[in-house]
Amino acid sequence: MENLIFIKGDCFNSKIVKELKEKNINIGLINPPYSQKDVVELEFVEHLLDILTIGGIGVVVVPMSCAIGTKFKEVRERLLKKHTLKAVFSMPDEIFYPTATNVCVMVWEAHNPHNEMVETFFGYCKDDGFEKKKICWKG
Repeated sequence: MENLIFIKGDCFNSKIVKELKEKNINIGLINPPYSQKDVVELEFVEHLLDILTIGGIGVVVVPMSCAIGTKFKEVRERLLKKHTLKAVFSMPDEIFYPTATNVCVMVWEAHNPHNEMVETFFGYCKDDGFEKKKICWKG
């Protein structure tokens, strides 16, 4: 636990980015905010990967549309020019209940351009054996 880094603030703040890069971080895990008006989910992913060391691993929880389809095609292509997509796997439906966002986990290797000749793992993990209890908390 002593190597964990907790910084509260804007991830696009240049002082925070500089501080993070100086730490030589090789693993990052994010669940970026969805459906922002000014920054799309894959731009948060791109930002994470740019902060990680060469060969670092970025694991991200994002809407399925980030991995497939044409909605984020331009940003996805930009990412693949600089980083390797190692794996994508779906998550069970309603995992973020009560929202209905269909999500996946993407695993990236930072600063290593994607090689089209190397296969990317795609997994379908819809039925994980757990039973969801739909409870809405009132705060």
